[in-house]
Amino acid sequence: MTVSELAGIITALGVGTLLQMTFRGVGRWVTGRAGRQRDAVAVERTRANAAEERADRRVAAAEARAEEAQERADMEARNRGRIAETAAEYARVLKLNGIHPDDVEPWPALEKTIPRHQLNHETETP
Repeated sequence: MTVSELAGIITALGVGTLLQMTFRGVGRWVTGRAGRQRDAVAVERTRANAAEERADRRVAAAEARAEEAQERADMEARNRGRIAETAAEYARVLKLNGIHPDDVEPWPALEKTIPRHQLNHETETP
């Protein structure tokens, strides 16, 4: 068997590609390139996992804030209902005692927001 026949058989069987890949892999292992590539992939994987964890924490925090806001809204609705019930009870008591509710001085006009200079700055959170 001559060299040209051997080369023809290697080419026909596709062993040349296999040999080429094997030599390339051995070369990377000898030069340390394969280890550096593995390390780079590990670093990227760690970074991606950390970014995903940060995103998960942000989503969880946003969901917690939304839940707290909903709880506050529900509490305010319950409190408004209690105030309306109490006002109706007081109106009934006034009528039973001969006082018409329209004769009672109305509540003072309330502002929608508290002016900033009147806020208690000691209780503010950073």
